[in-house]
Amino acid sequence: MRRRTVLSGLAGVAALSLPGFAQTPVDDPDSLFEDDAEPSAPNVVRTKALTNYPLWWEHPDPPSAQWASADEALDTAHLPRGPFARALEIDAAAFRRALAFSGIDEATLGPRVLFGLRAGALLDAHVFADDAMLRPRFTLQEATPDHFDFGCVIGVWDRQSDGFWVSPGSTICNVAYLFGQAKAGRADKFCNMLSTGVYEYAVGVHNNGKKTRQPGAFILQSRVGIVRSFDEPLGFSTADSWEWRGPDVRDNIHGAYVLPAGRPRFSSAGCQVLPGTVDPATRSQPIGAWRQFRIAAGLRPDPDITTPESDKPMWVKTSEDGQSFSYVLLSAREVLLAAENRVSDPALLKLRRGAAGERVKRLQEALSLTADGAFGRETQQAIVNRQKILSGLADGVVTPQRLRELGLPALW
Repeated sequence: MRRRTVLSGLAGVAALSLPGFAQTPVDDPDSLFEDDAEPSAPNVVRTKALTNYPLWWEHPDPPSAQWASADEALDTAHLPRGPFARALEIDAAAFRRALAFSGIDEATLGPRVLFGLRAGALLDAHVFADDAMLRPRFTLQEATPDHFDFGCVIGVWDRQSDGFWVSPGSTICNVAYLFGQAKAGRADKFCNMLSTGVYEYAVGVHNNGKKTRQPGAFILQSRVGIVRSFDEPLGFSTADSWEWRGPDVRDNIHGAYVLPAGRPRFSSAGCQVLPGTVDPATRSQPIGAWRQFRIAAGLRPDPDITTPESDKPMWVKTSEDGQSFSYVLLSAREVLLAAENRVSDPALLKLRRGAAGERVKRLQEALSLTADGAFGRETQQAIVNRQKILSGLADGVVTPQRLRELGLPALW
């Protein structure tokens, strides 16, 4: 069994349940889990007629998921301090510092940046609930995700106006998928967690041709490193397995759907989701926070749907398909630390996926990789492999202290 210290007593809070982010139920919630899994996922994990893997909500005493302690969590093991005890206002200056601490050049991100803050909660989510208006700041607090409720933040940053739109969301899979994966073990793979970093997305249709399709979603374009958890306790840590995939892993950005009472508040096998779905009557019009998120990103309130002439009559496309966006996934804690530290703190410096520049080139040369100066999947994989060999634990993040531990030359 994996080493796991359960995080408890965190100064953060659970994600807020707000009327303004309400969702509309769909007719067949069981189908959401079937449709939202990775393409390779067998239906047996969610089909009642087959009992290979019991459904989490049918278990007589369904287990809870656990969030790893600060030194074992994938997103915070590299940070110099534990739980962040207070809420802070996050403005564009703080967000830019968080990017700079990771070696990420904001000029590579485009004018409107999609972002996720893992293990975070909003204290002013009600301000953003009813419209897509961009505002100069938001109030962030650390949270303890439980894989059941929204325990993260998803938003849009307009680099030109320095305005933000934010919502409760989830950047992790739900507990029902974790439970099924633990029961299946390594025989089947259908849920994962996307590692922090920068990714490229393009507008497209999530689950095209299926009952739960969402036109105008954001479809992953990048080759990625993902983490899988195959055993109990349910959750993710630096001890888990990494896998190197293309965009086919389908960790897309879309509305979270809604499930009946007693089931997780969002459907995700690894996608980045926020409250909302599509109108069940039209299967095309976004509703809830999902609608406002799309508008804040600069898209049409309602996707312009067309049905191409093909042998797939249920498939659709929109006039905005193919528009590109960068998605920055960070931990809430490092953004809070950036807000608190207005000068460059050496303890916060790191290189991770999405970093670029001369330091990345020197790191790649030390790893005998093509030195293109872009910290992408190959560089991340080389770091993860080196970490796994040395300690069995990996998060793919390089800090000044870790360079010495990994036997690599100093970069700062």
